[in-house]
Amino acid sequence: MTDNTTEFQIQSSVEINKDLTQTSENVNIQEKKPKQFTRFQKYLILSMYCLFIIVQSICTVVCKRLHTQINYFLMQNKAFFSLVLITIILLIITIIVIFISFKIKNKQFCNKITQLINYVGLLVAFITLGFVIDIITETAKLQRKEFCYKPIAFIHLNGIRVHWCTFFQKKQKLFSANDIYKTSSDNFHSVQLNNFNAKYSISGIDESFQVALPDKVSKFVVMTDIHANNKFTSSMGTNFDFMVFCGDQSNNGTINEFEHSFKNLPQKPVIMAMGNHDARGKFDQVMQRDVNFYQQVRNVGFYFIFIQKGTPVSDQKVDIAMQFLRDNIHLSAGVEHVFIVVHYPVYSTGYFGAHPYFSKSLEVFLDANADKKIRSVFYGHDHNFAAFRRNKQYFFDTGVGGGNITLMNTTIKGKERKWPSDSLHGPLVPINDKCYGYEHHLDSWLLYSRTEVEIAAGKIVYHVRDLVRDTILKSYEQIL
Repeated sequence: MTDNTTEFQIQSSVEINKDLTQTSENVNIQEKKPKQFTRFQKYLILSMYCLFIIVQSICTVVCKRLHTQINYFLMQNKAFFSLVLITIILLIITIIVIFISFKIKNKQFCNKITQLINYVGLLVAFITLGFVIDIITETAKLQRKEFCYKPIAFIHLNGIRVHWCTFFQKKQKLFSANDIYKTSSDNFHSVQLNNFNAKYSISGIDESFQVALPDKVSKFVVMTDIHANNKFTSSMGTNFDFMVFCGDQSNNGTINEFEHSFKNLPQKPVIMAMGNHDARGKFDQVMQRDVNFYQQVRNVGFYFIFIQKGTPVSDQKVDIAMQFLRDNIHLSAGVEHVFIVVHYPVYSTGYFGAHPYFSKSLEVFLDANADKKIRSVFYGHDHNFAAFRRNKQYFFDTGVGGGNITLMNTTIKGKERKWPSDSLHGPLVPINDKCYGYEHHLDSWLLYSRTEVEIAAGKIVYHVRDLVRDTILKSYEQIL
């Protein structure tokens, strides 16, 4: 009896020890098992990323609606768009990971990935918060300001059209002599003054402004392809009568880009041609005239034409521009010097090359009007400087005034026209129809530049200024 009892106790003890061991192992397994995300937590993660995207989208909309300098900075800031893109990518990855975690049995890997995404998401949240704080801070600063930039005087018809911009929509008044001009409630304001010499002031601006064109033009400056970069327009000096721009003052034709290009422009009158980038938006609100027009400035006349509306260039658009020139050449009968301004190149050593139909059509027009005092043609678009001379007339691709220089010594497109160095000189051998007019070539450079035109008795001198070094690179003399 005692032996049986002892045997039973021993067996019971062994079974108890086994149970305890198994329970202990189960406890250890449970302790080692990673923490699982609940459905609520997973949906919360998705909601977090959706909230980030909503906040970032609101920031973008706010930036678009603010008619300010901060708008240009943030809308052009690649980091801001990269942030939105990263958030969207994280959202997609999170959705995929959570979907997989619902389908597979082993969720340990999915949980680790989700945790990693959460850490990155936390960083994105802080960066997003930084952008929001920047917007709030800058907006608060702008509340204490009123104007985006000083007024710009455009030579328009028989006088000056004054443009200026306010940070917020409001009515404005311009005072000139004994006249008061009122504008509507808007950010962008424009008033026509029928006088080339005008002194004026604007409500809210302490200083007054004056535009004065001499009776005879002695010097003007030609620039092109600023592309909303005011680095060189802000340091032009004032030793000239007015400025001519050959197009692409903007990237997408927006008023904001126009403001940024010219916000530090010297108080000198301006005439502009339309460029293909300008035509993308509502730049006609700035131009306030047809893309083909004639403008007389004292003793000088300018014909502005545009052949890239709804790019690319076509023979039909060329025909329209040529017809405008033929129909209006009589308008410059009383002036001493005539110039043609167009955005697309007539002759080109650059990226886009010539459009032979346009080049030949303009040559026919120039030959037929050899007695009309047409001195030269200014253009851009190629983002490099080039000078040509055909008969007695000069053709200037006036370089680039703010956009990126097109490196023709490394470019792939049109590689048969690839430059052997960063400059070309003398007549060139044409390779294809893009090289039309190469026999008229003088010089080409890859540099930021502008052309300064000096009119003197019996001659015109064209100076090519290197904008980086602020030195005259070369001068071309035209004997009249």
